Amino acid sequence: MKPEIDKTLTELRHYIGERNLPNDSDLLGIFGRTLVNCFSFMDKNLLSIGCAVYLAASIFDNNCTPNCFVTFSGLKVEVRSLINMPDLDLAKCYISYTDVISTSAARREVLYKGWFFLCECKTCLDEERAKYENSIKCEISNCQGIVSLPEASDTVQQIKLKIKAAREREEKRREKEKEGEGRRKWRREEGKKYSGDEGKEKTKDKEVNGEERNEVEAPRCSVCGWTPSSEKLKQYWNTVAFTKKQLKAMDQNNLNIEYCLQTLEKLTNFSPRNAWKVKILDLSFNAAILNSCWSLALKYGEENLDGMRFYYSDNSPVLSLFLFNLGKAKIYLKEFREGLHILEEAELFLTTGLGTSHPLVEELHQLTLLANEDREICLERWSTATKKDEKRQLHQVHSSGDEALAKIFATLNQISHSSPQNLSGV
Repeated sequence: MKPEIDKTLTELRHYIGERNLPNDSDLLGIFGRTLVNCFSFMDKNLLSIGCAVYLAASIFDNNCTPNCFVTFSGLKVEVRSLINMPDLDLAKCYISYTDVISTSAARREVLYKGWFFLCECKTCLDEERAKYENSIKCEISNCQGIVSLPEASDTVQQIKLKIKAAREREEKRREKEKEGEGRRKWRREEGKKYSGDEGKEKTKDKEVNGEERNEVEAPRCSVCGWTPSSEKLKQYWNTVAFTKKQLKAMDQNNLNIEYCLQTLEKLTNFSPRNAWKVKILDLSFNAAILNSCWSLALKYGEENLDGMRFYYSDNSPVLSLFLFNLGKAKIYLKEFREGLHILEEAELFLTTGLGTSHPLVEELHQLTLLANEDREICLERWSTATKKDEKRQLHQVHSSGDEALAKIFATLNQISHSSPQNLSGV
């Protein structure tokens, strides 16, 4: 954090001058409030191009499965609801502060370091979801099971201890502000109480840790029971560490496709829903699109479709944007029919999350028109419309009660659909 502050100070001195800078204490307070309350400013492709502070929008709390989405119209921020809300209650409107494609431990660590709270949302506490976040494929042939690996670090426990220590420091600070005999008396009583509780907590912690050690079992395949060796486990966590390092080095706005592919080669034994593999596949997909490698984009997009659906809810505009790009890749590669189906799925929540006038929504409509110009799709649409019209006319004739006309119309309809060989002599 200190290097980042020093860098910011250097830039501020350059642009506004030393004389206009506040004192160090005020500047640090301004810097901290900006970091906590700022929004990632995005362009029309939802790529971050900076950060901005919006005081009114900073009231929204975090949830790793949000019901609202933040977008921008010029310099104006828009917070759009993704669900129907009969009664608007801002306390029940949630946005996501971080990318949800991550393990719960890593995500909670980011939230604690950036916003100073331990997330206790339903997604972070979902044990079924956690089984896939760090998982590898079973190596037994023809087995489709996965091996769930427990998180190597006790990040959550460390965060809880830090929060507890911070609260204790705050209590001690308040104690020092009190004066007189009442203060000294209160401190003596609190000191006795604290020392007693601390002993109990230490004993309890030992018991809990002992239970956890007894309950921990060797990771096994969920289907056949195959157990990976210690070397496999070590290799996995080394690969995860390498992946984290690569992610830090990557620039979201200028993705290096070679870095993505090099990282992806090391993740071959990761399961399709492994959080780190889904993340790297998504970056590879975006890198291929930025470099106009549509064949590669289609390959990685189709491979990652199940993983993206797993980590994002159906109404997520981020998932809809992924589907939009996947549909675009199919249309550019002349797979019009499948591309249209994917664009239709993406349209609803992309429009809900971004608005009808957003450039991405307008581009989606243009792609839909382009795909509909395909000859086979035009003929299919014309044939479907013709059959519907014929059925409607038959229904009208039958409903009129004129059976003779109905028979004549049915005969003519049958003749019109007969092959040329069957029409000789008619």
